[in-house]
Amino acid sequence: MEPWERREQPSNVPDDHFVIYTVFGGALPVSAETARDIEASLDQVPQPRWIRFRDLSGGRQCLRTRALMTISEDTAEGRALSRAINRARKAEEKAEKDWSDDTP
Repeated sequence: MEPWERREQPSNVPDDHFVIYTVFGGALPVSAETARDIEASLDQVPQPRWIRFRDLSGGRQCLRTRALMTISEDTAEGRALSRAINRARKAEEKAEKDWSDDTP
């Protein structure tokens, strides 16, 4: 087992949070309150050029509003459902593959 695999998750990591995705491929986890504040900033007319916030690790972030791509809710229930759907899809693909290998 690699050292990074042995590292335990901090106990203060929330199960439910939001993720800010940027056009650069970045993903910044934030609290629900921070996500609401960012959404409110984006609703302003005119929109601010920059939004400043803290991510879940406490890091200060400064992001151009035009670089923000998506604000997505990430819940434990949603992740569990996503894993269940992926398992069902894989099982379906496996069954389909097994059937197609059955040639006369």
